[in-house]
Amino acid sequence: MRPSQQMRDVGVVQYGAPVLHAPARPFTLPGEREAIDTVVGQLLDAMERIRRAHDFSGKGLGLAAPQIGIGRSAAVVQPPGSDPTLNGSGGGTRRRPSA
Repeated sequence: MRPSQQMRDVGVVQYGAPVLHAPARPFTLPGEREAIDTVVGQLLDAMERIRRAHDFSGKGLGLAAPQIGIGRSAAVVQPPGSDPTLNGSGGGTRRRPSA
């Protein structure tokens, strides 16, 4: 199976999708705290699906909300050997608490 098909199967939006061409909308805090928490949860869930589909051992992984079809300004980055770091407009940067 082609890598692009694997990513499509786990919910990653493909090249040419309108959400990838539109500016991502920032969050306004504190009013959208629940919305940003929901989007970050969706990003973390998507990262887990991606890890199951592809071996990222020794590599970092990053995912932005538009890549999973959400037109908001948020991203999760996980450098090799580290916990995910959450980045979002209005939310700053923070580390995900260890489970």
